[in-house]
Amino acid sequence: MATIQESITKMIELRGLDIFRNPKQFFAFLDDLSPEYPRERRIIKNNFDDKLLGLFVDDTKKVGHRLRRIREELEDFGFTDDKIYFILESFGIPLGWEQEILDLKADFPAQGSNFNKQAQKL
Repeated sequence: MATIQESITKMIELRGLDIFRNPKQFFAFLDDLSPEYPRERRIIKNNFDDKLLGLFVDDTKKVGHRLRRIREELEDFGFTDDKIYFILESFGIPLGWEQEILDLKADFPAQGSNFNKQAQKL
C-alpha cells in the first residue's frame, strides 16, 4: 500500500525521469502502484497534462522556478494551499527537492511532512 509519494519514487527508480514525459504511462504506473488512493489518482489524472508533468523534469529551469510555475498552474486549477503543498511534496521529494520543499513551508504555514495524511484525501 504505497502512498502517492512512494509510488512516484518507485516510478523514478524503475523508469527514470522519462516517466514524466509520458503521461499515459505515468498514470498507468500510478494506478498500479497506489490502488488504495483512487480519489488522489483521479485528481492528478484529470488535472495533470504533458505541460504540468513536464515542468517537474524541465532541467532548463531551476527547481525554485519550476515549483513556482507548478504552484501557479495548480492555483489556476483551483487547488487549495493544502492540496498544492501535498502535490509539491509528493512529486518534489522523490525528485530530490527536499530543501526546496522545506523552503516553501513559509508559503504554506499550516503544512508539514505528508500534510494531513494525503492532504485529507484531496
